[in-house]
Amino acid sequence: MVHSWLPGAGSTDTACPARLLYFIQNIIIVVVVVVIVIVFVCVQIDRQQFEKIMDLIESGKKEGARLEFGGVSVGEEKLFIQPTIFSAVKDHMTIATQEIFGPVQCIFSFKSQQEAIERANCSQYGLVSAVFTSSMDRALSVSSALDSGTVWINCYNALHAQSPFGGFKMSGNGRELGEYALAEYSEVKAVTIKLRGTM
Repeated sequence: MVHSWLPGAGSTDTACPARLLYFIQNIIIVVVVVVIVIVFVCVQIDRQQFEKIMDLIESGKKEGARLEFGGVSVGEEKLFIQPTIFSAVKDHMTIATQEIFGPVQCIFSFKSQQEAIERANCSQYGLVSAVFTSSMDRALSVSSALDSGTVWINCYNALHAQSPFGGFKMSGNGRELGEYALAEYSEVKAVTIKLRGTM
């Protein structure tokens, strides 16, 4: 019997269709993962957004954050940015105070739960927060204290049609998704009638 990665000439393996299906499924998974990384992590919508993100990355370097990974564009004419991670980020840094909307992760350190909440709430933005913890008490207390329109517990980017999505403060008004989103497509009319014999 000839053993090969792909079933083909010279193979007498009766499980060839199953092996071929397994191979195709793995290829599809790899392609899907690559597409997700390219579309949702690296590529930017236009040159203006690309340059804004690259300027913010440069500001992080200049202001003293430690670049752990990435921070460069990929390809000369393309709008791809390598996923970027900064550590030792301080609250006053530009990358800490601006909404980047790009593949940039800032890592902060804190000493207590209360300190983390206070520093998070000092931001002028409040679109999304995420809490990762094994304690349900901590998950509920922190999510209640955070000034953001959406809080994800032990997950991120978990959008559902039933859950309203929107921000506090400078992160916008109104909600998308869920029953609350219907208000954006509705008008309220008040009708008052004076009945006889009443003031």
